[in-house]
Amino acid sequence: MSYLRKHLMPNEKIIAESQLHWIIFFMPVFYSILLIIYTIYRPLQFPLIIDQVGMAFVAIAWFLAVLRYLTTEFAVSKTRILMKYGFIQIRASDMLTSRIESVQLQQSMLGNILGYGAVIVSGTGGDKMLFSQLTDPNNFRQAILAISEKNAS
Repeated sequence: MSYLRKHLMPNEKIIAESQLHWIIFFMPVFYSILLIIYTIYRPLQFPLIIDQVGMAFVAIAWFLAVLRYLTTEFAVSKTRILMKYGFIQIRASDMLTSRIESVQLQQSMLGNILGYGAVIVSGTGGDKMLFSQLTDPNNFRQAILAISEKNAS
């Protein structure tokens, strides 16, 4: 059971969920390709320790990306917008849907093609929630707008 589902209020149901897009794995893939190219074409006189440091760096990059992917959650319920980051040090935020002033969508050209982007929710009192590198951010934005419209009327 996810962290957000465990921390819902009584009778609160999640109506939309999202997760991080696979684009967060771009840098570990890039580092892996560089390491493979280096390993194939490296001069023989170079010490083996350089290969080992490179492998450790790539392993750490992969570990951090996978950990981030598995420990990040985004959800919209009938009363709140929820987000959670982290594993050991957890950062959880929520905003009541009745407090929403605006919902912005930001997508680059590549994000539009690959289906990822950011949603920025602004609330009363200057509060902001940034949902970055979301999978299908337009649907998440539509869910937030639909529930805030329903609660406003």
